[in-house]
Amino acid sequence: MGQAEGGLIETGSSSSSSSAENRSRREKHAKLLGEWKQNVQPLLSTEDTNLKSFRFACQRAVNTPVNAISAASSAHLKDKLVKLKTLLSGGQAPLFGDKTVCASGHPLGIPFCKNLLAKQFVNQGAEVVSSKPDYAFSMAAVLTAIWVEFPDFGDLFLAHLYEACPYLVPCQINLEDYDTAEAGYKAKGYKYNKAGTLLCPQGIFWTWGGQLRPPRGRQRQGRL
Repeated sequence: MGQAEGGLIETGSSSSSSSAENRSRREKHAKLLGEWKQNVQPLLSTEDTNLKSFRFACQRAVNTPVNAISAASSAHLKDKLVKLKTLLSGGQAPLFGDKTVCASGHPLGIPFCKNLLAKQFVNQGAEVVSSKPDYAFSMAAVLTAIWVEFPDFGDLFLAHLYEACPYLVPCQINLEDYDTAEAGYKAKGYKYNKAGTLLCPQGIFWTWGGQLRPPRGRQRQGRL
């Protein structure tokens, strides 16, 4: 099979199988994510200058508020939430200065924004929460508020989360079910570096921990 940094070698898979319910759940979200990705692909691959500008504006309208989420204050979180909800509702979402973007200006605008936002929240776990656990409170507050208003966003978030952390849905993933070892390891949630070397799983587990674990020693209650 493949050899990971640190000497890990996986030579086979367990004979045990996952329950039909878990496998169905995993396949359902994988199918959902594939459909969303395929749906927004025309906007991602367009060469039209105006559509590119629109896409970049939508990306900025998603990334700027998400990257600014912190526990600064309730008002701060509410500001970021309002901006994201405005964007997903098709309203005039602020960019910078007096510039705004309306995601409903293109049929794929809102689906594109929802998909990107769901992916960004998952990424924040690996990039921010893993090293700053307290940020999980703020991220969760905004994420769940959006989820309540946009249930399809919640399903999409779960799909991205299950793709990044496959074993959230207990399911036996057999390497022999894939055409290549690389494809099998990626299905298990492993990553490859630019040189094509399988990354040490400890690093993967640390990343998953940032996406999943609650901060220690503190609990907060409140509302936006």
